[in-house]
Amino acid sequence: MWKTFEITDGTRENTVDFLSGAIRVLSLQRVIAAQKGIFKSSPLSSGRRLVQREWENSFYNLSIVIKSGYENTLAQEISKLRKLLIKAEDYDLLQWNDTLCYLRIRGQHDSEYRYINIISWQNADAINEFAQPFLTDSYIKSSGGLNLQLECTPFIRLTGADDGRVVKCGWEQNYAYTYPSAYRDIGNCERDGTYDPLATNGVYVTNKSQMSNITDIWLYNQNDPGVWNGNYQDSVIEYPLQFTVAGAPPLINDAVYFGIDDTVDDAHPFTSLAFNINVPSFDLAGVWEYYDNTAAWVALIAADNTGAASAFTLTGRNTVHWHVPTTPTAVGNPIWLKCNLFTLFGGAAPNVNGYWLRYRLTAVGGAPVSATQHVDQRVYTITKPYVDIQTEDGNDDEQIKGDVPALLRIRNRCIGCTDFATKNLWPDRIMVALRSYDRGSEFSPYINMYGPDGDSNPSGISIVSPAPVVPTLDSSMPAGGVLSTPSTGIVYVQFTPAISRDYFGEYLVMMRAVQSSVTGSYMGVQLEVSNSLATYPNWNYATDTIYMTTTAQIETLNFGRMKIPPSSVLKEGDDLTELAIKISFTDGGGAGTNTIRLIDLILIPVDEWICNAEQVVVPSRVSTVPDTDNYVTLDSVHKPKMKSRAIVEELAGSIVGVFDMSSPGPLWLRPDKRQRLFFFMSQATSNALPRISYPALDVEVHLDVAERYFNLIGDD
Repeated sequence: MWKTFEITDGTRENTVDFLSGAIRVLSLQRVIAAQKGIFKSSPLSSGRRLVQREWENSFYNLSIVIKSGYENTLAQEISKLRKLLIKAEDYDLLQWNDTLCYLRIRGQHDSEYRYINIISWQNADAINEFAQPFLTDSYIKSSGGLNLQLECTPFIRLTGADDGRVVKCGWEQNYAYTYPSAYRDIGNCERDGTYDPLATNGVYVTNKSQMSNITDIWLYNQNDPGVWNGNYQDSVIEYPLQFTVAGAPPLINDAVYFGIDDTVDDAHPFTSLAFNINVPSFDLAGVWEYYDNTAAWVALIAADNTGAASAFTLTGRNTVHWHVPTTPTAVGNPIWLKCNLFTLFGGAAPNVNGYWLRYRLTAVGGAPVSATQHVDQRVYTITKPYVDIQTEDGNDDEQIKGDVPALLRIRNRCIGCTDFATKNLWPDRIMVALRSYDRGSEFSPYINMYGPDGDSNPSGISIVSPAPVVPTLDSSMPAGGVLSTPSTGIVYVQFTPAISRDYFGEYLVMMRAVQSSVTGSYMGVQLEVSNSLATYPNWNYATDTIYMTTTAQIETLNFGRMKIPPSSVLKEGDDLTELAIKISFTDGGGAGTNTIRLIDLILIPVDEWICNAEQVVVPSRVSTVPDTDNYVTLDSVHKPKMKSRAIVEELAGSIVGVFDMSSPGPLWLRPDKRQRLFFFMSQATSNALPRISYPALDVEVHLDVAERYFNLIGDD
């Protein structure tokens, strides 16, 4: 029946063989299966609901028999078995014991071993080597054998940092191309839309939410005046995209232009470009430039990861990042302006109006190589604040496998955090929240306040801002503008039945805003929630008023936790298919002269799990720990005795810092279920307020998991 049946801690000296030793196995049966579900508070009712498929622990009955032999040998084997069972129990109870004990089994016709992890056991006296009557053959025959009750947890299968399960990102593979709507969802992707665990790059995540993406790429070659080559972005993604950064032979002022056509939905300024270069340039130098409000092309201070001295000298997947320029004294001045290349250059220039960025050659060496090639994917700007963990319906290729939720490690590398001369973008606080996809496919935690055309947010969300609230252009903001309001203004965020249920849940609610100057004292902001849109008759819940604490900074206001809808105070006539959030203001002693600029409302989901990793910051010291050579790692995998931890690691793996980590338990992903990990990042210049958060902050995210099984089958 059995080829292998033993209890072990992985070492031969601490192994009890139930087939050839003095103790023999009779049977192993699961007597109490894992229960189907656990209860958790529901955001939709005052009761409780089942939210997980399985309880983690199950129980087995192990029947063994003592083979006739010398009593000393029997006592030694019983003692070894007892010590292993105690060791298994100590693993779950004591911090110092980091060794698992488990059953290792293989049937006569099994091709691989099965593993069952043990955490506790029961048997009053029979497992005691000094029990009376002493363990004799007659005793065993009369008792019918010994029965041990084993409590077992899911066995952890460590997939490691480099061979974790694939994780897809926010772009459907083989997405049908129809100009220009196809560009709405191509951000946050890796190659053909999948996360490649063997690649050096992870999935790119940004600190904002935008809807549109790069629509146009055009090349102007000085060797062929009047001719514009493009649109390269029209190329089909499944085939290599021959992308020449500069003409051949290259000349100074050759340039390649990247833009978003302002006729597409939510055409906005962009703060990054992602490339996959397989043929690099050489012996060339250039500059990134934008079109500013003085009608000139101006050099852009950028974090260019595509090359050391100049762009596109490195192969592989790399990115360029920048903070959209603003004047130092006037936050919100729209320095980057839309332009039309045909209007500027005439001839065969593309007649496309929008936000344009260009890379222009400024120097050409003696042996230049300019035939740079971009392959496998369209050039894109990072627009998504999440990583999408998908499932393969109908296939045996689910990205997260196992019997219960898999433990998770999240490694975050700051790729768009360079100071950019005027902005220190290092994140010293990273929040990650899990939300199941089937709770709302259109859900986004970032709700942009600006959007005169109603296209800067998911369909069904609208921003109502009657006078004196004024939509104000601001190219440094995610949607291209802000809402400017005095204390007498009111802003309504409306959710129609098409989208409202996607937002049911419990959230940590924040808002990003800027107060340019202060008279008297700072302005305050309050939120109220209604379950109806009909003239807002019932404001069911109100937050405290939260006050700004600084000027000329993108400050994060924290309103605490909020349920949507606020079920504990439902009123007659409330319509649960609609939802509205009212934003009102307090001047704070400024006699109506103060003005606040609203950027976005942020709803971080907390009802599945959320973790918060924050650096301990010394007063008056700027945080600079995370950089492009470090990871901030949120880990529930590689230290099993610790439910979760947050550390700063060098790329080589050495720990160089520690973050404070708060989480209700370990980080996990449900098996065989589509889900998303949402990110929010901020920083503080001291351990006091304010906490600021720049939308232009981008990180590269690597995920790996420890899948958990009731019975694990695998190689020896």
